[in-house]
Amino acid sequence: MTTANLCGDIRLAGAPFPAAPTNFASLGLRSRDGVDYAVIGSIAPGAYSIRVVRGEYAAVYGWAAGTEIPKNKQTLLREVSASD
Repeated sequence: MTTANLCGDIRLAGAPFPAAPTNFASLGLRSRDGVDYAVIGSIAPGAYSIRVVRGEYAAVYGWAAGTEIPKNKQTLLREVSASD
């Protein structure tokens, strides 16, 4: 099995997400066939780094709580190619 490391910063429109204890959303990668899901983390400020099996994924955002962040659930953010 070959893997790839994906890393980056967690941002909302180019800036950190609003820092409020009531804001919560998750970020993840969903495989194209919808069978696999890898958790990136929450919207807490900072960087992420995740190792996944090589392949094509959809970066997904899922709102859980808060009024200062988008309230979309399981929204496709963009396509991601995981390859080294």
